[in-house]
Amino acid sequence: MTIGVAVAGEHAVVHALRVLRCAEILGTGSIGGFAVLAVMADDGAVHYSQTQDGGSHALELDPAWLNYQRAALISSGPHRPEPLQQFLPSLPGIALMTGHRLPNRPTPTGLPLNQLALQTLQQGSSPEHAIQHTVAAYPEYDAGLMTVTADGQIAYANTERVARRPDQHHGAQQYQDKKVAVMLNSIFFAPHLTPHIATLLCDVAWQEPAPSSQTGAMLLTVPDHCPLLPAPHDQIVVDPITATVQCIYTADPFVQHAEGRCVAIQGGCAAVTTDGYVLGTCLHDLLGHKLGDHLQRVLPHHPPLSLIIGAHV
Repeated sequence: MTIGVAVAGEHAVVHALRVLRCAEILGTGSIGGFAVLAVMADDGAVHYSQTQDGGSHALELDPAWLNYQRAALISSGPHRPEPLQQFLPSLPGIALMTGHRLPNRPTPTGLPLNQLALQTLQQGSSPEHAIQHTVAAYPEYDAGLMTVTADGQIAYANTERVARRPDQHHGAQQYQDKKVAVMLNSIFFAPHLTPHIATLLCDVAWQEPAPSSQTGAMLLTVPDHCPLLPAPHDQIVVDPITATVQCIYTADPFVQHAEGRCVAIQGGCAAVTTDGYVLGTCLHDLLGHKLGDHLQRVLPHHPPLSLIIGAHV
């Protein structure tokens, strides 16, 4: 498993899915396939959504889940062994347990590693102790564990084996009364993004950058029929309140006259507000379907287009 996310706070499900969506857009490798999402209601009940392929866009959500304040997910490439909940077990009223690599590896106790950590939590240990104690007991297991508890605490750690991997990243952030944490491996990013990727993924969890944001990253929606107009310089105009792209300007002569599928904007394009304030630059190319002087999703059944910008990466 290549990415685990845990969130505590209002609209936890939304924030968790934003992190996964950002990793799917910016990353290549084992991503965009299977996914399991777990949410905990205020009464401690746990609910699941899962998919074998399609990642964040294939998860079905009950609207009531948007009000819950605890969420966790795990994802990777497509088609993992059933039952998928073995990768993200839970104890109602106690905690959700995600992670990355193989957190379901069996132990001599008869319990998988992730369920062993849950048991330690149930017995009264703190989240930090439960996670650290479990991974320390099995240093050469190929696993990282992450939990979000019913009372909103988040803890995570890798075994010594996983900590030695050159492609693993992890990070956490708190914004007001919200917390997010992420751990990942085997997902590959543009060289200029790789050193900051865990921080960037945490930053993009919120609709607008937190004051403490180190990357200024934002996940934007590009609505269907977004204006795509010729101009001397590439630029996108953004409404930061709604996190939507209002207009795209391109200097590419091919795109100016194109019809159909095209790269409407390339990475590095400036992103500004309607009054000209510079928010940052686009972190990736934007592929869409051009129809006249408007841009829309590539195919009607595809999800709406998304664009990630950053100020300090």
